[in-house]
Amino acid sequence: MIDKSLEVFKGGSAILVSHKSRAEKALKVAGSILDQWNMAYSYSDPEQRKSALAIVDKRSNDFLANCGVAKTEMEESRKAITQLMDVIKKMFTEEESRIDPKKSEQGVKIQTNRNKYAAELIEQKKRDDQAAELKAAKGKESAEIRAYIKNAITQNLLSFLADKKQAITNSFNAIHLENFVLKSEGLKNMSCVFQPDKLEELIKYKDPAIYVHTQAELNSIKSDEREQYNFNSFFKEYNRQLTELKQSLIDKLPSKQEELLEQKRIADEAEAARIAEVKRQQEAERIRQEQIAKANKAQKEKLEKEAAIAREQEALRLKEMQEAAAKREAEAAAAQLQREQQEGLRLQQEAEAAKK
Repeated sequence: MIDKSLEVFKGGSAILVSHKSRAEKALKVAGSILDQWNMAYSYSDPEQRKSALAIVDKRSNDFLANCGVAKTEMEESRKAITQLMDVIKKMFTEEESRIDPKKSEQGVKIQTNRNKYAAELIEQKKRDDQAAELKAAKGKESAEIRAYIKNAITQNLLSFLADKKQAITNSFNAIHLENFVLKSEGLKNMSCVFQPDKLEELIKYKDPAIYVHTQAELNSIKSDEREQYNFNSFFKEYNRQLTELKQSLIDKLPSKQEELLEQKRIADEAEAARIAEVKRQQEAERIRQEQIAKANKAQKEKLEKEAAIAREQEALRLKEMQEAAAKREAEAAAAQLQREQQEGLRLQQEAEAAKK
């Protein structure tokens, strides 16, 4: 086929030269005709113009007809070459299409596999991104959960310690003379060691909210934090603070006793003064009644009026004595309350500082 093509193509050069020559001649004639048309339209004389246009129109018609014939002849003369060229082109394109990635069966299959793989990569990246986001979210939430658990346990322990110290202080403040010895011995024998059997109930807390962890994962974190928590440190701190509080209260027992004795002394003196005043008034009333009984009518009326005035004055005096005694007792109680409140405030501030 290729050998035959060479023979055909040998004459192709002469044919192409002939075509170029005929085309150039036709173009020259076409140029002459266009000039003739312009000349014909340029005549001002109607008859001359009409005659010139008719002549150029006939020439143009003949030219176009000749061009059509020439084109057909030129196509016919090169048909063998161009048809052969089409065949050869087809032969080349067929072979090219066998490896065309967009047309060949294997190329299409390969590209299909590549597209499939690319889609898988996209999906895998999406899964990887989601996994990375989940991992990051879990890491953040895990840190928050652990911080929450540590804080919850610590707050419970510190609250328990603060409540324990406040209860001991309240018990000390409630000591009175009748139970002073018993309470003093109880304070001196008080244990300052934390009882581990109370721990499980003490450190209970509400679970934190979870969004990316499962309940099983949360339980695992809780167990891990429970095991890692330094309870021994709290036990030592519990013992230290209660021992210090215990000793400070023991040191205050003498002043507490003096305070109670002073309050009792004030109350006893007030009661003794009241009893003495009552007796004095009773004796004065007895004497007045004897005088009234012995007096005549005129004197009796005078004495009864004087007795009534004396009773009012005595009642007022007794009332003033009782009010003064109540004031002294209230002042002593207020001083005790102020001391207790100051001590309570100090304990509260210590607890808040420890929690922070």
